[in-house]
Amino acid sequence: MIVVLADDLSGAAELAGAAAKQGLKAEVHTTFDGHATAEVVAVDTDTRGLPANQASERVSAVAGQAMRARPSWIYKKVDSVLRGHIQVEIQAIMAATGLDRALLIPANPSKDRVIRNGIYFVEGRNLTDTPFALDPEFPATTSQVIECLRREGDTPCYQVGREETPGADGITIPDAESLEDLKRRAEALSSGTLAAGGVDFFKAILQHRVKEKASVEAAAVHKPFNGITLLVCGSAAAIEGGRMEECRRHGFVVSRMPEPMFMGEQGRGDTSEWAEGVLAMFKRGGKVMVTVGRGVAERSPQPPGRLIGPLVDVAAIVIKEVEVGSLMMEGGATAKGLLERMAWTRLGVELEGEESWFTISERPGLRLLIKPGSYPWIGMG
Repeated sequence: MIVVLADDLSGAAELAGAAAKQGLKAEVHTTFDGHATAEVVAVDTDTRGLPANQASERVSAVAGQAMRARPSWIYKKVDSVLRGHIQVEIQAIMAATGLDRALLIPANPSKDRVIRNGIYFVEGRNLTDTPFALDPEFPATTSQVIECLRREGDTPCYQVGREETPGADGITIPDAESLEDLKRRAEALSSGTLAAGGVDFFKAILQHRVKEKASVEAAAVHKPFNGITLLVCGSAAAIEGGRMEECRRHGFVVSRMPEPMFMGEQGRGDTSEWAEGVLAMFKRGGKVMVTVGRGVAERSPQPPGRLIGPLVDVAAIVIKEVEVGSLMMEGGATAKGLLERMAWTRLGVELEGEESWFTISERPGLRLLIKPGSYPWIGMG
């Protein structure tokens, strides 16, 4: 068993999908089950929104559970632009595994997210010149990758060039500008080093270490969604990037969180009324998007986490009242909130085209798609 520890659900889902495309049986767990028969188990530790000390404690506990299952190796999935408590979570896993060093490569060159001379670039722009600078919880205040770690722990951290050797101990972040850079790092990775980073580095390691498995060829044609489709978006990055407009272009009817609810006005903005409006929208078409709306960082006086609750409430009501065939979740915290509300704890992977859908034993017939809010949808149907 290979164990992936991710700090949110969308990250766990992303890497489980990557493993499935490599020909491996993969699952996503919200509570780690060491008796699972899957070859790759991606665990959502749900720690991104916690204080650093609590995140460290929870990751330490889950890493300890994973070690008792005697995994082949553990991979620490981090946010590709280093949101969250990266240093302390890696530090906790190193302590649980007895490793003294980690190689951290958050860059995803396949999505034009690269590290050059210690600077993080997204589609050719400095990180601070992107919508990530407006992230309501972890705004990018610097493009210097070593400073993005927030330095909450005491493990030494180093930034090195593309050809430089990682440090003897601590956490090393090398420049990474291409998939070939990641391939070379994966091939040189020793068993005494904890691997951490994004999906591209994980895939490079899989391709090097799991050579007996053939990659699964993606279907050439994207199939339409099954029946009624509900898209739930709690990602501020996605909304500020134009997701509502994109959904409308693809035939979705969009329902934004009512303004009183968004602003947190006392006694205003009833969830059931919003849900009734959403249910009525399905009479106008089979695809509906529900979202928090624009300006989370600038306009809403509420902490971002509080906006997720009403969004999840509405989605849960719709799922209970309507025979949703395809459920698309954008934003890891939003997806995790809905899974908890519905008591769904274990997901199987089902590949379709370039997408990795998930099956839910408690709800046969429903397909679930989970995606980080900062990435584009591959297809809208």
